[in-house]
Amino acid sequence: MSLILREYRRVYSGLNGNVRLMLLYYSLIALGSGISGVLLNLYLLKAGLDEAFLGTLTSVQYTVMALAVLPMGLAADRVRKHLLVKAGFWILNAGMTGVLLTTDPRALIVAYCLQGLGWAIAAASEYPYLSENTQASERTHVFSMVAVLYAIMPSIGTLTGGYLPAIAGGILGVQGDSSPAFRGALSIGVLASWLAGLGVVRLTDSPKDEAGHNGPHVLSLKVSRPAVVLGLAMNAGFVGLGAAMFVPYMNVILDSKFALETHVIGWIMTAQNMVLALGTLVVPRLSERKGPAMTVVLLQGLSVPALLIMAFTSRLPLFVAAFIWRGCLMNMAVPLLDTFSMGVVRSEERGVVNATLGLARNITWAIGGKVGGNLLRDKMFSSPMLLASACYAVGILALFVMSNWTLTGTGEARIEEG
Repeated sequence: MSLILREYRRVYSGLNGNVRLMLLYYSLIALGSGISGVLLNLYLLKAGLDEAFLGTLTSVQYTVMALAVLPMGLAADRVRKHLLVKAGFWILNAGMTGVLLTTDPRALIVAYCLQGLGWAIAAASEYPYLSENTQASERTHVFSMVAVLYAIMPSIGTLTGGYLPAIAGGILGVQGDSSPAFRGALSIGVLASWLAGLGVVRLTDSPKDEAGHNGPHVLSLKVSRPAVVLGLAMNAGFVGLGAAMFVPYMNVILDSKFALETHVIGWIMTAQNMVLALGTLVVPRLSERKGPAMTVVLLQGLSVPALLIMAFTSRLPLFVAAFIWRGCLMNMAVPLLDTFSMGVVRSEERGVVNATLGLARNITWAIGGKVGGNLLRDKMFSSPMLLASACYAVGILALFVMSNWTLTGTGEARIEEG
């Protein structure tokens, strides 16, 4: 482990300022997301909304993301990406703040639309921007650093978020399980997200922007390896369809199926994120052995049995173990997918490829989120995981077939040389 940490320290010391600022940005956004992840759905339920409307909000958000991500990807290939990153930050946080200001269903839909637009801009611009500011030899480590931050910082958020309603209730003079207490607790998460602007506002042009390599050019949807991109899109779409049925609602499932206290839910989510942080550190080593695509297939494939256990067990310890198992493996695959998708095409295609994958993911999340909300409204707690396991299997198979069919090399360097 000490050798791995030294390797990350060496890579970090050579990163340019933009990448370091993005890592600061990801740290604070992830902290806010952790707090929101354990509290937001429970707050909306306490405010008088039902699980079906939670599904509607998820569907609306991802529908907007699906509609916006491809135009934003095309824009990312012809304008300065740091400007898009900044725009996405402001719009996203405006939407998150809106959720605190009202519980009116129509106003909440508007707030979730803003969040969807902000996330779409971020999805289309952030990873291409990171890619332009890193060397190929640094990229997997940088994406792994992002994944580790998205494990550690949400862990802090979920752990503290579980206790914040009681603290906020004491300050406000209301019950800790009341809607005002949850809203006060959520405001801490939103504040953390706004503080992420400390990194965003200082971002500058990437080296390719400064060299004039990223100026306006003819917009094109063509890519150099369409079959691989198709496999990646099918993987993103089917995995997204399955995940959307239960991942946004894990706090609701733990609350409704097992009647857990909010702080216990926070501890469970924290445990998953901490295991994920340790697992993500070894991702570059795994990738060196089998290549990014095949390592993703292996990690995602091993998560399917965990979904089946979550679907069929009524024992809390077994459910939690499977929940941690699935979350760790699926999220360990994320930096490898990012590395693979950014390395398999030319640099001028990265924005549109990233947007294409976002389009596939967001359309299916919009569908799956609505389906999952309706299933939970009817107290069908096993069905989302069963359906998700089938979706995962299709997505994993698509990535395996397309990658093996079209690529003879497995490492990122060989892909870029191709």
